[in-house]
Amino acid sequence: MRPNRSSEGETNDGVCRVGAGPGEPRRELGEERFPKTARITARSEFLAIQERGRKVSLPGVLALWRGGGSRPARLGITASRRAGCAAERNAVKRWIREWFRRARTGLPAGLDLVLVVRAGACSAGHAALGRDLASLTRKLASIGAGAR
Repeated sequence: MRPNRSSEGETNDGVCRVGAGPGEPRRELGEERFPKTARITARSEFLAIQERGRKVSLPGVLALWRGGGSRPARLGITASRRAGCAAERNAVKRWIREWFRRARTGLPAGLDLVLVVRAGACSAGHAALGRDLASLTRKLASIGAGAR
């Protein structure tokens, strides 16, 4: 008989647990999810942020943001073919979504953030992109959501 747990650590109780491998502590995702309400999906919203938002250039990504409102922070990711093949672009987007899930509670309320993946992001690696995103987190936290 098969166990009641999938390879992702989801049990029949409906709670997804990460780190359910041998010797790893289990933790519930809880606030680390990436629901649709935390995503920027409409092209018009991407364009509005690019036209009227603020920006900062980092080695791995170009960050554009707009603040205001009381809703939770939202994220949009753009990765063109210049950033690499599909597998590389998808890896970088996964890394960015992972960062956002963990950093979202520390970001200002009402923040709309668009990250444009640069060509060297994947070749630089996960650690370099992590450093870029950590510095972005500090910058966004210091300016607050009032930046338009």
